[in-house]
Amino acid sequence: MKKIMLFLVFCAIGLIVFLSSCSTNTNVTPIKTNDTISGDGEHIHSFGDWITTKEPTCNEAGEKEQLCSCGEKQTQEIPAKGHSFGEWIITKEPTCNETGEKEQYCSCGEKQTQEIPASGHDLVIDEAISPTCTIDGKTEGSHCSKCGETIKPQETIVATGHNYDSWTIIKDSTCAESGSKSHKCTICGIIETETLPLKEHTIVKDRAISPTCTISGKTEGSHCSVCGKVIVKQKVVAATGHSYGKWTITKEATCLEAGSKTSKCSVCGKTIVESIPLKEHTIVKDPAIAASCTNEGKTEGSHCSVCGKIIVAQKTIEATHNVEYGICKLCNTVIDEDAAINHYVTLRSNANSGIFTTYYGGSSLVRYTLSTAYPEVNIFNAYDGQIVIDVTVDFVTQLYSISNYFS
Repeated sequence: MKKIMLFLVFCAIGLIVFLSSCSTNTNVTPIKTNDTISGDGEHIHSFGDWITTKEPTCNEAGEKEQLCSCGEKQTQEIPAKGHSFGEWIITKEPTCNETGEKEQYCSCGEKQTQEIPASGHDLVIDEAISPTCTIDGKTEGSHCSKCGETIKPQETIVATGHNYDSWTIIKDSTCAESGSKSHKCTICGIIETETLPLKEHTIVKDRAISPTCTISGKTEGSHCSVCGKVIVKQKVVAATGHSYGKWTITKEATCLEAGSKTSKCSVCGKTIVESIPLKEHTIVKDPAIAASCTNEGKTEGSHCSVCGKIIVAQKTIEATHNVEYGICKLCNTVIDEDAAINHYVTLRSNANSGIFTTYYGGSSLVRYTLSTAYPEVNIFNAYDGQIVIDVTVDFVTQLYSISNYFS
């Protein structure tokens, strides 16, 4: 414990001495325990580590300082770093004829450039090409394999052209088909073929043909006797047709049979025959026949008086009575007894006397008295009641005749 106390006393004395001996400095740093004091009691500076106060750059120097515990400071310059460039970057490639350019950058942004020398041409020989018969040749030349620039131009050597031998006939021409010929180049061996023109036609005339009455003719024409081609086409001349004279009647026509006539062509002698149409019928009327009560009649008709052909057939009219009120007006035959009695006899309401009266035809009054021995008829005058006829008759049959008697 005593030792600790002595150490503290010693430190306090040292601090008092230091404060009294160091020059006044506002930048006072804490007291370091490794400060030393000289034998005569003076303070000896003891600087700490260097502290960089300004970092050096590529172009400018920096600065660093160190401090003593007494506050004393000393400074020192830090040399500039200098540029630290990266890898080169080619910004323009060099060509055979032009220089290129490259550049590099420092981390501070500084740039430096440098020229890249031109590469120069890489020469390649262009071999000469011999001409042929049809293709041009070339002289020897040269060019750059890198940029393609022609160093020595190649000059054209004109094609020599074919050197043909004599023509050989392959096929002779005719007037219908072309022929051909050929010759061969003695240099390249190519064969050239040409067409030979057609030959002229061998013309033959086609004679004219005169027309006849029925056959057409032809105009004159021509054709080639070798190939058959028509040179001048023959035109058709229409047939002249017959020249017939007057008609000659060979058979007269009737109403039953056609006639005939002939005519002869004055050019070729052909005879034609034509039919003469039938004549009209000679028509005669067949008069109508009236029908009677017992005999049939006929309608009017007609026929041909020459051939007897019926033109209009007569139709049969059936026999028939001319009946009026049940009795035929022509033959007095009773056809309908009931109708006759109903018409000619009208009963009156006088049954005790047995007298019946009737009017006939709207003129004469007839009185009939029928006896018990029917049919006796007593006919009385309508005005004086006297018997005019007293007969026994068939009442129905005679009624019409009796009635007519008074009409």
